[in-house]
Amino acid sequence: MFLKDFLQEELLDQKETTKYLLSTVQSAIKNSNALKLEIKDYFDNFKITLENMDEIWLVVCSIHKSEILSYVDKYKFLHKSLMERTSSEHCIKWFQCFLAKNQVWIDSDQNLRKMLFEEWAKVVMDNYKNTTYVLTETDKLLDAFDDSPDNDWFRMHFIDYIVKLCFKQGKLRF
Repeated sequence: MFLKDFLQEELLDQKETTKYLLSTVQSAIKNSNALKLEIKDYFDNFKITLENMDEIWLVVCSIHKSEILSYVDKYKFLHKSLMERTSSEHCIKWFQCFLAKNQVWIDSDQNLRKMLFEEWAKVVMDNYKNTTYVLTETDKLLDAFDDSPDNDWFRMHFIDYIVKLCFKQGKLRF
């Protein structure tokens, strides 16, 4: 049973003693600052890979809903993972998971999302191989955006920013 499932388990059909013990354990887990700090430390040292990115996306989407993840700073975690990129494919998948999906940013200041995108663009444009690969994969990036009106502003920001980068003369390092 996952911790999330355990913390949300209903206490309906339990004996009174079992209900009391289960609610006590649930409460202790939810309110444990030491456990929250351990989880934060774990995320501070965690590396996102192509293989685990989809699962990490699910966790990142849950940060704002979970008391147990409340000490994890989503922006810092994603920024750190961006700086540890390993390949062009990694940059594409990272964008698809953590920038294009509005669910990741529902609870956050949208300026953080813009700043993280601009950092992502710098990382991509810092290397000719990454730049050419990402530009050839622009359709994949556009297709990754959620179909939600809340995400339209970011899609337009993405398009404007990429167009400006493409026409920036003498500024890109190839």
